[in-house]
Amino acid sequence: MSKLFIGVKRIIAVDSSEFAYAELDVDAHCMLVAEGNVGKSSLINAIRLFFLPECSMAKQAINFGFCDSNGDTYASETTFNHYFPSKFSFLILEYEKRVYDGPHCCQILSAANNGRLKFERMFTQLPFDKLRHLFWQQGNDPDGIGERVSNLSKQRVYDYIQTHDNTCVLAKEPSKVAALLYESDLQSTRYTLFPLKNQEPQTINSLRALIKLLFVASSKNRRPFTDAIANIIEGSKKSTQDHLRFSISEFKEQHENLKAQELQLTAVVNQTSLYDKLLKHKASFEEYLTALEQVKPSIAWLNASSANLSIELQELASKNTLAKDKHDKQQRVLSELKEKTALEKRALKEKEKEQKQHQETLDSFRRLQTEYSGQTSEVIQAFLQDDLDEKETQLGVQTGNISRAEALSKLEVKLDILKSEQANFQHAINNKQFDLEQQIPKKQLDWLHSVNPSLANANAGQALSQSQQEALLGFAALFDTQASHYQFFDTKLQFRPYSKTNHKALLEKNLQEIQALEKQKNNIDSQQGNALHAQQSLKQLQRDIALAQNDIQVLENVHYASKRSDILLGEIDTAQINITAFDKTTDSTQRTLIDATTRQFKTKSDYDDCQQGITQNKHYSQQLTRFTNLHSKWLNMLDDNIEFAGYLNDDHIQMFSQCARNLEQLQFDLISGLRDFIDRKIISDKHGIKDDTPFWPEIVACFDDIGEVYANIDTQRELLGKQIEEHNQTIGNKKEIIVQNYRVIKSFEKDINQAFGGLSINNVASVEFEVGINKQFETLVNEFAETNLYSRQMQSDDFYVRLVAFAERFFDQDDNFTLTMSQVIESFEPRVQISGKAGKEDKKQSNSTNALIKIKLVQLLLKRLIDHNCETSFPIVHDEIANIDIGQFDWWLADLAQNGFNLMAAGTHSTSPELQAKIGRRHVMDALITALPYHNERHRVYWQGSEEFTHSFAGETNQAQEKLI
Repeated sequence: MSKLFIGVKRIIAVDSSEFAYAELDVDAHCMLVAEGNVGKSSLINAIRLFFLPECSMAKQAINFGFCDSNGDTYASETTFNHYFPSKFSFLILEYEKRVYDGPHCCQILSAANNGRLKFERMFTQLPFDKLRHLFWQQGNDPDGIGERVSNLSKQRVYDYIQTHDNTCVLAKEPSKVAALLYESDLQSTRYTLFPLKNQEPQTINSLRALIKLLFVASSKNRRPFTDAIANIIEGSKKSTQDHLRFSISEFKEQHENLKAQELQLTAVVNQTSLYDKLLKHKASFEEYLTALEQVKPSIAWLNASSANLSIELQELASKNTLAKDKHDKQQRVLSELKEKTALEKRALKEKEKEQKQHQETLDSFRRLQTEYSGQTSEVIQAFLQDDLDEKETQLGVQTGNISRAEALSKLEVKLDILKSEQANFQHAINNKQFDLEQQIPKKQLDWLHSVNPSLANANAGQALSQSQQEALLGFAALFDTQASHYQFFDTKLQFRPYSKTNHKALLEKNLQEIQALEKQKNNIDSQQGNALHAQQSLKQLQRDIALAQNDIQVLENVHYASKRSDILLGEIDTAQINITAFDKTTDSTQRTLIDATTRQFKTKSDYDDCQQGITQNKHYSQQLTRFTNLHSKWLNMLDDNIEFAGYLNDDHIQMFSQCARNLEQLQFDLISGLRDFIDRKIISDKHGIKDDTPFWPEIVACFDDIGEVYANIDTQRELLGKQIEEHNQTIGNKKEIIVQNYRVIKSFEKDINQAFGGLSINNVASVEFEVGINKQFETLVNEFAETNLYSRQMQSDDFYVRLVAFAERFFDQDDNFTLTMSQVIESFEPRVQISGKAGKEDKKQSNSTNALIKIKLVQLLLKRLIDHNCETSFPIVHDEIANIDIGQFDWWLADLAQNGFNLMAAGTHSTSPELQAKIGRRHVMDALITALPYHNERHRVYWQGSEEFTHSFAGETNQAQEKLI
């Protein structure tokens, strides 16, 4: 066969697209039958991966265009994971290429080892029948479904191919893939799938759009066809050197520059009167500045005149300070003396008060000594306490707090105890020769006294026996004598030396207590039954108790009162002496203060007199100093060597202030006027006039710039006219290129319509396409025809706005400002003439008619791209096959086959059997499930051929049937 034929034979999916293994013949019309979401459509659509050179899914929406039924593209990662979900995933395309060599080629796609979303391609001339065992095997499955190849790996596949085919090629880069797929020199490649006239990006993009159309010919989305047309025209434009390179920024910049120059010249002329006014302000400014020449000499004269007065004022100030310091010092001394005197008097008063209280305590004690003559304080206190106890008991009986019987019972108990003690005391006195003091050593007495004083004062009543003495000694030995204590095992016992008890004194005290208790007992008995006496006795008892308590308190405090009273008497004497001394010192200090006050008044008066003498001279100096601080910028512009005129008054100072205000206003007017020139772009701000603090040198320099502008205005006007003329000519050149692009579009439209001439489709007698050109583009082309671009006049702003808006919309700045046809061309729609009707109409036709028109269009466009007169057998997908009238299939299927296309329809089991029979071959995709898939999520299997419908006579068999039998 001398004519090149390229046809897609079959597609194979391994652990991909919902299938464990699928082997699908696509070299004739066929229909894929299965329930929804089985993966039949995605399997067919995978064919586009083999026609396009990209090796990554990173931009699949642009490069491959996988999308759902609504036209929404899938995410890149979703698409990649759908086709290459595991390391066992492969997509294989077997195609025929008959010329020079062949007939079969296989292109094997698998996920790349490196790179996210990348895949690679292996090209081999081995037919798939020799490769099938690498991917799927019959195994022991009696149903013929088959099972996975356990040792499947990409490396094993590559090794096998490289061993059996020394012409195989591994391609991982799009450039290498494109060289293999699109090579037009048929003797230089074995793997051409679509030989292109050239491999320019625009040509490949045109093919990309057409490849997508092969799979969406039934789609209702019109944009893919429009994009394909734009790419085709774009490619042809570049190939004929029909470039429109138009820099929007440069054009706008040049136009705005010329417009600004024209506006500037106009502004210069309009600002002439302002310039004259500013010149007058400049002259007035210089006059007022000259009037300030006497300010600096006046200040120098005043400073020299005031120097001597300032020295004298400083001396008087020092004297005044000394006088004031002395006065203040005496005032402070007097205040301190008065404060000390007051403090001393307050302290004396407090001490006298306290001494009086202590004296009362001492007087009460002397009274008690008189009452208890010859008794010690302890005895008196004991008597008072006993008396207090007696009276409190009587009071408790009378008030009912203590019952009479209870009180008498308690007194009897106390009397018994006292009488028992009386007997003990008398026994000790009568048998004093048997005191332990008389029978044991002093050391043992100290030890017993430390244990319990009563033990050391005990009376044995007889001489101690030998055993008793040994017992005492044995017990004492248990106590280890230390310097200040006894150590009894782990317990310390404080050392207390022996002290003899006075038994006679105790006996006397005991007798007194017995007498007091008997008296108290008699009193309780005597009060019974005498209410009046009891009432009077109660009040008397309360008074007696209070007196007894006070007397006891006196006895407790008398020792402290005696000592404290002696101390206070001495302190009172000292305080009185100090107060007398303070009074004398205060009188002397007051006299000294009067003298200091007199001297301070005199020095202050002298200081004020001197101050008054220099005030007038200083008045002018201060005013001129303030003036200098406020207006130094004007004074710094004047000569420093001007002499003083010899006279200065308030009028001069007022005149200086008025001149300064005038200068401020004139400077503001000058700067405002100059800034107006700058804002109007008449001059540039080379000297900082628009900064925060421009001054006279900048103003003068700016005046020079304006003067130069007015001097050159005629020359600038002539130069601008020439530049505008050149700019208009540049636009004229762009006009010719834009109009030429319009002609290219119309020429393409004409060529397509000529190619469709004489074709009839179904009930359509003729088809005519119309390229929908953007109205803005077409309007600009028409406006160019009415615009004179060869004059010295600027075109209207509206014209330039429309031109710039056109450029910004239609020139792709990423492509060096080349006109982008995808934006110029907005639609590409057919207008048809129905058989038997006059005139063409653009209303919507049937699905089959629209699909066939689009297929015809794709066929014509492919012939523009393919390099040879090549016969093809490419699939075209139509998912919604049931929507097409079954009566149209006979001529439609024949026409598709005649023009190199095979229908790939998809449907469910409910699709009409008659339609399936017309198509002739069907693939039931959901019938088989393997028990040993590569992955449990993909277990469907389809292989070993399709079901075909044939027309034969009864009893007749064909070769395929015989082979099957």
